[in-house]
Amino acid sequence: MKRIAIVLNLLGWTTLAPAQPNPCTQEMVVGTYAFAYEGYVMLTPADSEQAVPVPEAGLALAAIDSQGVISSTAYQGIGGLPGRTSMPGTIQVNPDCTGTVDWGKGVTGNLVVLREGEEMHSMMTASVGPPIVSGRWKRVSRVPNTVDPAQCSPKDVVGSYVAEMHGFAMSFVPGSSQASAVPVAAVTAGSFTSNGRVSAGGIRTVGGQTNSITVDTRFTTGSDCTFRLAPLNAPPDLWGVVLDGGNELWSIGLTSYLGTERLWRITKLP
Repeated sequence: MKRIAIVLNLLGWTTLAPAQPNPCTQEMVVGTYAFAYEGYVMLTPADSEQAVPVPEAGLALAAIDSQGVISSTAYQGIGGLPGRTSMPGTIQVNPDCTGTVDWGKGVTGNLVVLREGEEMHSMMTASVGPPIVSGRWKRVSRVPNTVDPAQCSPKDVVGSYVAEMHGFAMSFVPGSSQASAVPVAAVTAGSFTSNGRVSAGGIRTVGGQTNSITVDTRFTTGSDCTFRLAPLNAPPDLWGVVLDGGNELWSIGLTSYLGTERLWRITKLP
């Protein structure tokens, strides 16, 4: 056996063990990300001593520097109340491609780094109100707070898309003084045109009741790779981030009547 080992060494076969993947580094997650999160937080209503699950969803454009410092602005909804919030924090990446996120004030989470930092998945593990919130990160740019306008110009958004939405709407159940979360979902297909219009049609279900929907609205894109959808002659209804040169769009509702606990994922057709 010793002779066989010597021969193998001479042949250069000393690394027969499976090759280890490249370890993750802090530098790997430097850049600008779209960060979508959704789930529940446990909150206690004013007229009750019992905490109840309240739906939460948000979408942020987040910058991460080489020290792991996060600066971000998010649109989110909690229990039907829309809002815009600043979300400073820190991220720490481990060599095994796991990591932690600290948003401050007791809000922390664990994450996994995928595809050399192109994507990350996270889950909150502690908060003031116990959370059940998961998140998905997708890189927009490799430079913090810097986006190449060429990857999010209006012409790159033009095309045919399919869109799917899921989330919750807050509704009052007969006999109850508290609004409760009703599940909603939708699937649509349509197009973004060169004159700034969006036309689509599809189906939607709200609490198990299904109906058809049509969309005829306008859109605008910004140099920071964000976009907005708004009905004609009305304030914006949806805010989102342009990803992968317009091949994918993430968005969230801005108004309570649409339900701000709803995330849309819009995918361009070939």
